[in-house]
Amino acid sequence: DPNVKVVMISGHSEADYFIRSIDLGVDGYLLKPVDNKRLENKITELSKNILLSQRVENMVEELRTLNLELEEKVKDRTRLLSNEIKEKESAEKALIKAKKKAEESDKLKGAFLANISHEIQTPIKAIISFSNLLQADMQDEKRRKELISIIESNSNALLNLTNDILEFTRLQSKTVKLYTISFEINLFLQELFPVFESLRRKHTEDSIKLRFSVSGKEGSLMINSDPSRLRQIFTNLISNAFKFTHEGVVEYGYKIKNGKNILFFVSDTGLGISKAYQDKIFKRFVQEPKPLSIKKEGTGLGLPITQSLIRMLGGKIWVESNLGKGSTFFFELPNIIGKSEDEEGDKKYSWKDKQVLVIEDEIRDYISLEEVLKNRVKLHYVDSPEQAIEFCQNNRVIDLCLFRWHPDTSKEAIQRILDISQPYPVLALLDRGMKVKNKALLNNLFDGSISKPFTKEKILNALEHFLSEG
Repeated sequence: DPNVKVVMISGHSEADYFIRSIDLGVDGYLLKPVDNKRLENKITELSKNILLSQRVENMVEELRTLNLELEEKVKDRTRLLSNEIKEKESAEKALIKAKKKAEESDKLKGAFLANISHEIQTPIKAIISFSNLLQADMQDEKRRKELISIIESNSNALLNLTNDILEFTRLQSKTVKLYTISFEINLFLQELFPVFESLRRKHTEDSIKLRFSVSGKEGSLMINSDPSRLRQIFTNLISNAFKFTHEGVVEYGYKIKNGKNILFFVSDTGLGISKAYQDKIFKRFVQEPKPLSIKKEGTGLGLPITQSLIRMLGGKIWVESNLGKGSTFFFELPNIIGKSEDEEGDKKYSWKDKQVLVIEDEIRDYISLEEVLKNRVKLHYVDSPEQAIEFCQNNRVIDLCLFRWHPDTSKEAIQRILDISQPYPVLALLDRGMKVKNKALLNNLFDGSISKPFTKEKILNALEHFLSEG
């Protein structure tokens, strides 16, 4: 036991024995005869050594513990400093990125303001100039018609520009609402063909052909989406295609993917888009530089608006293009294919001998109604109570009136329409989430109500109640 102290007592006084005792590790060597005083002193000395050794060991242990604690504190501090450094570096990178983004945004906004001021000034100057010419006494009738046409064209350009800016602002503030209904996609796209034909004639004569193509299911295919937003998406893409195509073909259509998704496309044989700009063109205010021979049009908001609408519908958009060979814009909307209508069960929702007047100041809501009711009834549309009064005075064959009502609607106008419309029923169209405080007034004024968003079932059941015989 190393803690036990050993004193050797020997009768040998030779140095060899003393050295041997040291080799054996004894703590003391006494010669016989033993002197009690010397033995006592030796024991006292060894006791002090034991106590001193224990104190040294305790101090060493304390130092070891302190050293370990210090090492842990150093490690903790090192980790803390490392995290602080990383956070600082991350914050610096974020600041640099934010600064770069802000500078880029300022640059884009500057370019946008410069572009938008030009885009606004051009039609305004044209309107003012040609309006002054129109007031001149020397203009013959043919010249006056030409001037009016130019003024009208520039007014429409200014209106479209304003609509783009307002639409982009609404999308940025997330105040745009979707109204999803079930509608037949082939019929919907076919009915857009004349609209796109008029766009084609506006941009070109006969050097460009417009085609509508469907690959997959023929005939009736029901989808669940917002028709007004889908119309807006196609109009933006096809208008762009005509803008940058001088000859060849602009084609639009769709393909079915995975049984539930639809891949829509708009292709052209125009200028094409370089690889470097195929992602950038979806950013706000960005336009790919074009040759000087190509007239620059637009604000760079059309494609960002289109992308935002497609994302709202749950889809994605991308482009495939080669310079000089044209472009194809694809956008895929997932899980929108609905069940086909049961033709036999759907026959009861047909009132082709009935006429319905829709008074609705929101065109997108009317489009939703139209998608459900077209080919079922004869529809008439006005966008204000004043137009409705004039229409009702001249048309006494209406069977049902759908009237957009909200608390601010003039009671006098409502009463006049109700007086003229007797005896056919009038249904109130209520905005989404509207809380009607005076339900008794609503019930007294109208024969019923339909709340937005419109659904096919909701609309058809309401009309079934009022239009079907028996």
